[in-house]
Amino acid sequence: NMRLLQHAGHYWIAASVLQQAHIPLQTGDALVDVTTLPSVKVEYDQPGQILKLQVPDKWLPEQHIGGITEQPGQTAISSPGILFNYDAYSLFSSGGSQTTSTFTETRLFGPPGVLSNNAVIRQNWSSTGYEQQGYMRYDTLWKYSDSDQMISYQAGDVVSNALTWSSSVRMGGLRLSRNFSVRPDLVTYPLLNLSGSAAVPSSVDLFINGYKSSSAQINGGPYTLTNVPWISGAGEATVVTTDALGRQVSTSIPFYVSNTLLREGLSDFDFTLGALRNNYGIRSADYGAGAVSAIYRYGFNNWLTLSTHTEDREGLTNAGIGSDIGVGNLGTLSLSGSASRGEGDGNQFTSGYSYYGSSWGVSYQHIRRSAGYDNLSTYGSTATLSRQSDQATLSLSPWGRTLGSFSIGYFDIKAEDNSRTRLLNLSWSRGLWLSSSLSLSVNRDLQEGSYASMLQVIIPFDSQTSVQLSGQRASAGQWGENISVSRSAPAEGGLGWN
Repeated sequence: NMRLLQHAGHYWIAASVLQQAHIPLQTGDALVDVTTLPSVKVEYDQPGQILKLQVPDKWLPEQHIGGITEQPGQTAISSPGILFNYDAYSLFSSGGSQTTSTFTETRLFGPPGVLSNNAVIRQNWSSTGYEQQGYMRYDTLWKYSDSDQMISYQAGDVVSNALTWSSSVRMGGLRLSRNFSVRPDLVTYPLLNLSGSAAVPSSVDLFINGYKSSSAQINGGPYTLTNVPWISGAGEATVVTTDALGRQVSTSIPFYVSNTLLREGLSDFDFTLGALRNNYGIRSADYGAGAVSAIYRYGFNNWLTLSTHTEDREGLTNAGIGSDIGVGNLGTLSLSGSASRGEGDGNQFTSGYSYYGSSWGVSYQHIRRSAGYDNLSTYGSTATLSRQSDQATLSLSPWGRTLGSFSIGYFDIKAEDNSRTRLLNLSWSRGLWLSSSLSLSVNRDLQEGSYASMLQVIIPFDSQTSVQLSGQRASAGQWGENISVSRSAPAEGGLGWN
């Protein structure tokens, strides 16, 4: 109930009542003549003693209908403990070779973090002169993750993070990095944003690619749906509003969501400092020159993510910038440029494109490097970076599960010495009964004219045990067959075998 003054077709209402109804006022008067308000239509129902005001939608408060919201994560709790894990593998071949390899992992964990060490112990029973015998250490690492700040601290044998146009390297040293995995509730990429307006209180149903995703009740006015599921790729969203009389309005909107972009305002980084590690997997401790590597990514807005990378060691400096661009509903475009100076003077330029729909997807990446371009990944190695690389893939599932999934891949790499490798891969896979699957792949070397093919069937007996049957054929006519039965070790403890 409210006080209403009426005279000669004019209606005065208390300003406080209008403000509660979210109607903007330009006057400071205690009583306001609503017939003089711009963009407001007034209708008075004399028998019902009801004054009806029709106002623009933009005056009403926006309603956020959410289901996916970032809730504060629970604080991680760790009790002190120790774990010893091992995996032994023995091979006895008809040629007389007899070897045993045992992978070992030891972890000490508690509130200060996790201290781990992993190694392999090899024994060749048929040859005492085997160079790789004995104990071989892989990594020794301490790691602590702060779930509130989403930052990980590491010391020991670390691996630097990399962008799509840079390289990771192994170091003995320190690493500081963003770690989104400690917050599984956090969505790092821009989600679909759906907004609309309802004239009267209604129900709103959201359909994604024909499947009902959510339903909610709203008041009249503008609204924004934030309960959009975590999806990626191309699709179609349909919003259906239904009022109290059953009248429906349906709106369909095509969309494209890219999980390679960062959400607006979100940042990702990695900083690694230490001594470059050489001969990993061959020597337990072989460290060389001191080096530093750093990357940074920032979501400038929901369609543009900027990135930068720099690395340095004595005699070599490398730096570059890049971007990931959402091209509306057409996919994602990636561009980057970098340069190296010192022992290696050169430039690198990359470009890429990707699009993934419900039944098909395509991706392409081109890399071109000038002579002399270098980075940390080649230090202490005879390996060199390719001068040009083109990679293209196409995936198809034209009739869902009926015919299975097809994929085609083309790879063209030109090395520093101008030698060229061109490969074509064709593969097909299809689910069979229950969780069984059948797959076929054919690889063709377009330079050498050779090929190799493989047919594989996987049949699971239960959630832990499965049998795998496969056959291979090469262009020279060689055949190979394999039968494997394996059982994974249960997470709560137990024995696994192959």
